[in-house]
Amino acid sequence: LVNFVLRPRRMTCTVSYASEEQAERALLEGGSFQGHQFDISYAENETAPAQKTEEWVDPDVQAELSALQSGWRNEYATGKPLKPTQSGDGAAGGGGSSMLLAPPVAAATASVSVKNPPATRDRSPAQLRDLENVMRRPAHTSEEKFRVLDARDKLLRLNGTQQKLAGATQGHCPDMCPEKERVLREFQRQVAFYELQPGSDELICHERALKQYSRSSADQETPLPHELRNENALHMTMSYLMHEIMDISERQEPQSHLGDWFHFVWDRTRSIRKEITQQELCSLGAVKLVEQCARFHIHCAARLVAADPSVFDSKINAENLTKCLQTLKYMYHDLRLKGVQCPRESEFRGYIVLLNLADANFLWDISQLPTELQSCPEVRQAIQFYLALQDTNFVRFFQLLMDEDTSYLSACILVA
Repeated sequence: LVNFVLRPRRMTCTVSYASEEQAERALLEGGSFQGHQFDISYAENETAPAQKTEEWVDPDVQAELSALQSGWRNEYATGKPLKPTQSGDGAAGGGGSSMLLAPPVAAATASVSVKNPPATRDRSPAQLRDLENVMRRPAHTSEEKFRVLDARDKLLRLNGTQQKLAGATQGHCPDMCPEKERVLREFQRQVAFYELQPGSDELICHERALKQYSRSSADQETPLPHELRNENALHMTMSYLMHEIMDISERQEPQSHLGDWFHFVWDRTRSIRKEITQQELCSLGAVKLVEQCARFHIHCAARLVAADPSVFDSKINAENLTKCLQTLKYMYHDLRLKGVQCPRESEFRGYIVLLNLADANFLWDISQLPTELQSCPEVRQAIQFYLALQDTNFVRFFQLLMDEDTSYLSACILVA
């Protein structure tokens, strides 16, 4: 033995061996001491000396540990093979990091550390067993179901069953909202009004639930494939939003619900855009989804222009619209390189011009487009609006605005 560190608060201890072979032997032959059973696993490169043991350890125990430590170092040379003693095997595990769960009686948890633990250290048997036990438990409540699903995901990550291929993870969740998120939001009472079961104020309707947007963070794990919706599920989600939710603002609903309506649709469309980015989708179907998100923000720019700032923030809406259009520009370019022509590109090129009437640099951007896009009606009409403003010819501007060729969304951009 080279070193022994006792941690009474954690009910663990770490034992260091001179060689990896001795540590592996301790891992195989250890696990019991004076009738007490405990678990052994590799430590995460722990090399803390015994004198750094927790402060409240009995001074007599600390003195004895220090004496033992110096005795080990004097009696054995570092390079000699060491034979693990009974107490060493009983209180420690093989070379790497180990956290042992000892019974509350006198046996402490033990760990063993070596410089180069085997690759299996990331998957301790005790941790795998705990997760498997959680998965076998009956789950009746939403919280219990979440625990089971969370254990399943952790087990998948530990077992490395997720094949790490080059490129982005491709989702295969067929639902509008993954099951794990549905049960999590139900027991945390984070169910939106539009997702509740009829007659209930807390139970989620699994058929109407839509995946919520979550901000990316440094400590966020890479999503598993079953946590990401495939392209068909994304289209189903958008169709549901458009046919069942988006027109609620035009019905005879109380005005107080307008803010909830906007934030719900904005959050769910933002979630769709995030998953398109996560999966690096670039197809006509993905383009159509982003175009629908952009149309929503254009409509809201005019529909909610007079709303209270607590209900609708025009700056944030404009930022999201700009992000949608920027994504579309990249998608149009990438698909054009593949020889794919997007059927609605001319429409959105016109919107981009209308949003930049105060900046003449858009003329250079237009000159870089293919000839058929430069001469399309939408772009030519947008240039007419620009020329009317440049000449301060407001009569001409409003005549163009009232022209039957001016689309509803173009008018929304101009009046917002």
